[in-house]
Amino acid sequence: MNLVEKIASDLGSPYIATIIDFENVIYRNLGNNYEFEVSGIKSMRGKCILYVWRIAPKICVGVYENISVADLKDILGHYATQYRNLTDQIRVEREDPIE
Repeated sequence: MNLVEKIASDLGSPYIATIIDFENVIYRNLGNNYEFEVSGIKSMRGKCILYVWRIAPKICVGVYENISVADLKDILGHYATQYRNLTDQIRVEREDPIE
Protein backbone atom coordinates (compact mmCIF):
# COMPACT_ATOMS: atom_id res chain seq x y z
CA MET A 1 0.00 0.00 0.00
CA ASN A 2 1.50 3.36 -1.02
CA LEU A 3 1.21 6.57 1.02
CA VAL A 4 -1.77 7.97 -0.92
CA GLU A 5 -3.65 4.66 -0.54
CA LYS A 6 -2.91 4.65 3.20
CA ILE A 7 -4.18 8.21 3.66
CA ALA A 8 -7.30 7.51 1.58
CA SER A 9 -7.91 4.42 3.70
CA ASP A 10 -7.49 6.47 6.89
CA LEU A 11 -9.97 9.06 5.54
CA GLY A 12 -12.45 6.27 4.87
CA SER A 13 -15.38 6.12 2.51
CA PRO A 14 -16.19 8.05 0.28
CA TYR A 15 -12.50 8.89 -0.37
CA ILE A 16 -10.54 6.65 -2.72
CA ALA A 17 -6.99 6.52 -4.02
CA THR A 18 -6.78 6.66 -7.78
CA ILE A 19 -4.53 7.87 -10.59
CA ILE A 20 -5.37 11.11 -12.41
CA ASP A 21 -2.99 12.60 -14.98
CA PHE A 22 -0.33 10.00 -14.07
CA GLU A 23 -0.34 11.00 -10.37
CA ASN A 24 -1.56 9.12 -7.30
CA VAL A 25 -4.33 11.27 -5.83
CA ILE A 26 -7.20 11.07 -3.37
CA TYR A 27 -10.61 11.47 -5.01
CA ARG A 28 -14.16 12.05 -3.82
CA ASN A 29 -17.35 12.58 -5.82
CA LEU A 30 -19.58 14.83 -3.71
CA GLY A 31 -22.72 13.61 -5.50
CA ASN A 32 -23.87 17.08 -6.52
CA ASN A 33 -21.86 17.82 -9.69
CA TYR A 34 -18.67 18.53 -7.69
CA GLU A 35 -15.64 16.38 -6.98
CA PHE A 36 -12.44 16.68 -4.94
CA GLU A 37 -8.94 15.78 -6.06
CA VAL A 38 -6.11 15.91 -3.51
CA SER A 39 -2.72 16.09 -5.17
CA GLY A 40 0.94 16.53 -4.28
CA ILE A 41 1.11 14.16 -1.28
CA LYS A 42 4.76 13.23 -0.74
CA SER A 43 4.93 12.58 3.02
CA MET A 44 2.75 12.55 6.15
CA ARG A 45 4.49 15.74 7.33
CA GLY A 46 4.19 17.48 3.97
CA LYS A 47 1.68 19.70 2.24
CA CYS A 48 -0.83 18.97 -0.50
CA ILE A 49 -3.31 20.72 -2.80
CA LEU A 50 -7.09 20.34 -2.96
CA TYR A 51 -8.69 20.86 -6.37
CA VAL A 52 -12.46 21.20 -6.56
CA TRP A 53 -13.99 20.38 -9.94
CA ARG A 54 -17.45 20.97 -11.30
CA ILE A 55 -18.22 17.79 -13.22
CA ALA A 56 -20.46 19.07 -16.03
CA PRO A 57 -19.12 21.05 -17.68
CA LYS A 58 -15.69 19.96 -16.40
CA ILE A 59 -14.08 23.04 -14.87
CA CYS A 60 -11.85 23.68 -11.88
CA VAL A 61 -13.73 25.93 -9.43
CA GLY A 62 -11.35 25.86 -6.47
CA VAL A 63 -7.65 25.39 -5.73
CA TYR A 64 -6.55 25.27 -2.08
CA GLU A 65 -2.79 25.03 -1.62
CA ASN A 66 -0.45 24.50 1.32
CA ILE A 67 -2.75 22.07 3.16
CA SER A 68 -0.98 20.08 5.85
CA VAL A 69 -1.46 16.35 5.26
CA ALA A 70 -1.90 16.02 9.04
CA ASP A 71 -4.92 18.37 8.86
CA LEU A 72 -6.33 16.94 5.62
CA LYS A 73 -9.34 15.18 7.15
CA ASP A 74 -10.56 18.38 8.86
CA ILE A 75 -9.93 20.51 5.77
CA LEU A 76 -11.80 18.08 3.51
CA GLY A 77 -14.71 18.02 5.95
CA HIS A 78 -14.85 21.81 5.92
CA TYR A 79 -14.88 22.10 2.14
CA ALA A 80 -17.27 19.15 1.73
CA THR A 81 -19.70 21.00 4.00
CA GLN A 82 -19.27 24.15 1.92
CA TYR A 83 -19.54 22.58 -1.54
CA ARG A 84 -22.47 20.34 -0.53
CA ASN A 85 -24.32 23.39 0.88
CA LEU A 86 -24.85 21.60 4.17
CA THR A 87 -24.73 24.83 6.17
CA ASP A 88 -27.98 25.88 4.45
CA GLN A 89 -29.66 22.85 6.07
CA ILE A 90 -28.54 23.69 9.60
CA ARG A 91 -30.41 26.08 11.86
CA VAL A 92 -27.86 27.80 14.08
CA GLU A 93 -29.35 28.72 17.42
CA ARG A 94 -26.18 30.28 18.82
CA GLU A 95 -22.64 30.75 17.56
CA ASP A 96 -20.23 32.95 19.47
CA PRO A 97 -17.32 34.49 17.56
CA ILE A 98 -14.07 32.52 17.67
CA GLU A 99 -11.38 34.43 19.48
